[in-house]
Amino acid sequence: MLSVGWRTALIVLFFVAIIAGIFLLTQAEMTLLAGVRAYVGGESLWSKAQKEAVFHLTRYADSRREEDYRRYLSAIAVPLGDAQARRELEQPQPDMDLVRSGFLQGGNHPEDIASMVRLFQRFHRVGYLANAIAIWTEADGYIDRLRQLGDTLHDEISSGGDATDRVATLLDEIHEIDDRLTPLETGFSRALADGARAAKAWERRATTVAALLLATFGVVLSWRLMRGEARERDSQMGIDAMLHTALDCIVTIDADGRIIEFNPAAERTFGVAREAVLGKELAAVVIPPQLRDRHRQGLARFVASGHGTIAGRRIEISGLRGDGSEFPCELSITPIHRQGRLLFTGHLRDISERHRAETERAALLARERAARRAAEAANRAKDEFLATLSHELRTPLGPILGWVQLLREDDTDTTLLPEALETIGRNATLQLRLIEDLLDVARITSGKLQLQPHRCDLRGIVTASLETVRLAADGKGIALDFAIAAEPVPVLGDPKRLQQVVWNLLSNAVKFTPRGGRVDVRVARDDGQASVSVRDTGKGIEPWFLPHVFGRFQQEDESARTTGGLGLGLAIVRDLVELHGGTVSADSDGPGHGATFTVRLPLAPLAEG
Repeated sequence: MLSVGWRTALIVLFFVAIIAGIFLLTQAEMTLLAGVRAYVGGESLWSKAQKEAVFHLTRYADSRREEDYRRYLSAIAVPLGDAQARRELEQPQPDMDLVRSGFLQGGNHPEDIASMVRLFQRFHRVGYLANAIAIWTEADGYIDRLRQLGDTLHDEISSGGDATDRVATLLDEIHEIDDRLTPLETGFSRALADGARAAKAWERRATTVAALLLATFGVVLSWRLMRGEARERDSQMGIDAMLHTALDCIVTIDADGRIIEFNPAAERTFGVAREAVLGKELAAVVIPPQLRDRHRQGLARFVASGHGTIAGRRIEISGLRGDGSEFPCELSITPIHRQGRLLFTGHLRDISERHRAETERAALLARERAARRAAEAANRAKDEFLATLSHELRTPLGPILGWVQLLREDDTDTTLLPEALETIGRNATLQLRLIEDLLDVARITSGKLQLQPHRCDLRGIVTASLETVRLAADGKGIALDFAIAAEPVPVLGDPKRLQQVVWNLLSNAVKFTPRGGRVDVRVARDDGQASVSVRDTGKGIEPWFLPHVFGRFQQEDESARTTGGLGLGLAIVRDLVELHGGTVSADSDGPGHGATFTVRLPLAPLAEG
């Protein structure tokens, strides 16, 4: 609450402001009128010089004396100097030295130049002065033409020839320009005079209005100051009510960081009583230990400089409850000045629930994106699979149809019949395997694949599978090394499906191993399980593709297409092994280092007797 002395001082200050405002308006009027007066005086010099220039130029045409021509040049220099000043003042960044030299050349008094420049720069777009400048610009155009005619007249006379007619024509145009300039000079003076009268009338009205407004404001302010105590009391009551009913925490500290207000919402949120924290340092009560130094440094910086990084912003920080637990909260800090003191009021809200909802929403969004990416990848894989399927099914048909067409011809060489039958059989077998793979995938996916399990020795299954790929391995010069356990490796499974698993692994190893390579096959009992491992020295597998190697329709790159296949073999291997209660894994040190596939199946109990 302001004392009577302060209130009196404020009233006096505002009345002093009234007098100062009227004084400034008077000064502005004097400056404006001084500029107008200078331009009116300059116009008189401009008009006189222009008339003298025409007079001396006419006299020079009669006398042909250089003295008359020099007097013309001296006279025409006055309007040319004013034109220089005007053109420079119209530039975005005028050169004041050129402006000053131009006005001085125009005969203007040095002390008037500053007021002329200010009037031009501040009011050149305002009504009367804009009109006067437009007249001035038009007149400068005639002055430029007069100067050109003067130069031409001087050249004609200086040439020494008989140029009577030419001189007469030039004089006619010079007098015509003189006639046109006279009304422009009158219009320029009238525009400035009208502007001066309008400015003076405006200044009188503005002074009157300003005095009335400031006087009224002073009276109103005096009345308001007298009611200040009641208003402040009512305001404080409203603040107290707001503090006690607010749902958000409201905490106020002083410049030393000590708590001077702590509303009931803050008590509930932080779990401490208002009486227990008043007068204590905020950092030691509700700020986690790791943030206290930053708080103290920021507070000291704001108090010293008046600037801070978080004042007036909404930020998220961690708060400290009375039980020592931390929680996320949203905070906005407002610096205020009250009775000469710098205070800081913080509005704080517990956002634990919002954080929890945002975390759940982010996780849900991540799962949705992952599912969408997986669906898109599956669609792409299916599209690629259909393209590959059409190619793989069509490829064996070419040789078959070719040989069939050839054998139908009457003159076919019968010695080709064995080759034809072998080619037709091989390609028909290839197509049959493709179809069987498709059927197996369909049965597995639909859950209709039926196993015929019984006790069998895994060694015999692997040996039989080796024989089926040996011919292909020998054709590429690939060494097959078979390490077999000395004792039986019994498993409970469908021998046909288990042989399909081993054959797929072996045929893949031979397919992707270059000529002269090696394929090692091992059958053993490991940690109570039956295991079959197939290791090759082939192209290897990229690390990024290893998690996807058993996926349906998956092939690492387009180079795999050259070796044929639908990308279903390893997927079938995985499904069949899992149907037998086992696992299959793939390992590779990267491209060029081969790959190892390992199948693990539960061992069957030893037979009694």
